[in-house]
Amino acid sequence: MSDVNKLIDDLWVNHLVRLTNPPKKVFYARYNLFKGNNHDVVIFNNFDTVGFITLRNSGKNYRILNDSLVVPHEGFSNKLGYGIEVKEKYERRNFGHALLSLGIGVAIKDFNEKGLEDFVVKVSGISSKTHFYESFGFETPGFGGTYNQRSVPDINIVFPHYEY
Repeated sequence: MSDVNKLIDDLWVNHLVRLTNPPKKVFYARYNLFKGNNHDVVIFNNFDTVGFITLRNSGKNYRILNDSLVVPHEGFSNKLGYGIEVKEKYERRNFGHALLSLGIGVAIKDFNEKGLEDFVVKVSGISSKTHFYESFGFETPGFGGTYNQRSVPDINIVFPHYEY
């Protein structure tokens, strides 16, 4: 993805963006806002849901939370505490990184729209995923982490090479 900020702007306005354009390998990101506080980003293709992330705005911060509490997605185990999940067949292709970038991006857009004071994204229950969050700039003491940068990390998806 060349310009992640343009992608976030398009996602914020249109709620749907196309992530790729190769034949038979088209992926989309969909953004939903539920009850004004829950921001849900889902990556999918025409055949399958790839993964999701949900963040809740509590008024003072954004928290990555377990999506089964808000909008359950079929085919996912919704492990408590992770708040971001990618189906096994799409793992190791940076879809998780893309979801985290898109989630942080819509949180930043929401933060700017509402004129809140201090931008913070929090995550908990990440003892086995610490390196994943640290690679984004999260500070991860203990089982949780915080992200307070106002920039969106780049998105570099390695798209599957198989036919559908």
